Amino acid sequence: MNRFTLILLVVGVYLVASSLVADTVRLTTRPDQNISFDVSVTGPTRISVVDNRISKILQSSSDFEMVNDEGTGDVFLRFAGGQPTSESGYIVTETGHTIGFTMNPKTELENHTVLVTLRGVSSAPASSQQTNASAGASGFAVNSGGNGSSRTA
Repeated sequence: MNRFTLILLVVGVYLVASSLVADTVRLTTRPDQNISFDVSVTGPTRISVVDNRISKILQSSSDFEMVNDEGTGDVFLRFAGGQPTSESGYIVTETGHTIGFTMNPKTELENHTVLVTLRGVSSAPASSQQTNASAGASGFAVNSGGNGSSRTA
């Protein structure tokens, strides 16, 4: 094996390994439509709406712990245990747009990011988003499990 082939092999192995460690998926949808994406069972998953902030995620139950970062408006998921199965619910943004979703658990993802772009809407100016956040619209709630309790971060 010559030196050039060895270098190509090492670069190829690195690219494959890095794609398993950190993966970013970009989705585009209109409000009130549905998206589907993978979530990691072995590491964190970040969900972000481009030029907007997630105010809450609504589900009847979830095997994932969810935290809403008030600074960025992103939601971070971590698998909490149990048998991983597909889950569905709704993402609600601070500007009042709703997106239906189905998330599919994957064991081969270690660190995953989902970036959602809303098509056909204008992004709210930063001052408007700040006003909404200070008015308490940045809360986060998900009903978890069958007991109907909700968590707010």
